[in-house]
Amino acid sequence: MFSLSLVFLSIFFLGSIESRVLWRQPPFPRSGDPLAGWSAHRVSRRENMRVVSDPAGGSGTVLRVFYKRGSYARARGNVGGVQFHASPFPSRRSCTLTYEIYFAPNFQFVLGGKLPGLYGGSGSCSGGSSSRCYSTRYMWRRNGDGEVYLYTPMTQASDFCRRPRVHCNFVYGHSVGRGSFRFRKGRWIRIQQYVRMNTPGRRDGTLRVWIDGRRILSMTDISYRGASSVSTNAIYFSTFFGGSTSEWASATDTYTYYKNFEVWDHQPSF
Repeated sequence: MFSLSLVFLSIFFLGSIESRVLWRQPPFPRSGDPLAGWSAHRVSRRENMRVVSDPAGGSGTVLRVFYKRGSYARARGNVGGVQFHASPFPSRRSCTLTYEIYFAPNFQFVLGGKLPGLYGGSGSCSGGSSSRCYSTRYMWRRNGDGEVYLYTPMTQASDFCRRPRVHCNFVYGHSVGRGSFRFRKGRWIRIQQYVRMNTPGRRDGTLRVWIDGRRILSMTDISYRGASSVSTNAIYFSTFFGGSTSEWASATDTYTYYKNFEVWDHQPSF
């Protein structure tokens, strides 16, 4: 009777944890659409995606993204990387995006580039200029310094731009937590971000980031939105070198690799 109760308790507990995973990336298929099960839309530069074996020798397949030498955000015919929105989970006021990334050993960070994050709002609005959208992509900088590249309305706290590791740009997006962590080449890195929407008219939104289980960023006074209709409704899978000028360009043909994407209805607890 005692052991049977433990079995039922274990099933209940594990089931409760599992139910808090809103979406888990299906295994990347060796053939067919690598984004099957992602509800992906607005996909560009699909030719730069390939499903390959784990570069670190692990089991299973991973998604590889190619950046051609000389590619950057506004290079003619040579942007590199890939970009799409994926909406495989219901709109949320709060959630966590978690995934793992691997930079190829020959990767040169140059001046910087973008990496996937969360997104909410209208697909047509531009960052830094509208209360109808937000995004929290990551960015690598010189030498692999990491940050959150934050698109939000222009209604942050009065001291926001004076905070350590914050660099404001009200046109293109704010650099938040710059250099608070560093991307390393040749190994898998687990990155997690938790976003909780602000109450419209208040600066009470949350942004937290964990790298390999260590929390490195926490803000609880972010304004993401000006209307309650805006909520987190997509993964913004956006990666490329840039910057919009050639000094940001990739110095060599190179790759990033991705696996284990999940969206949770809760934040990590370490």
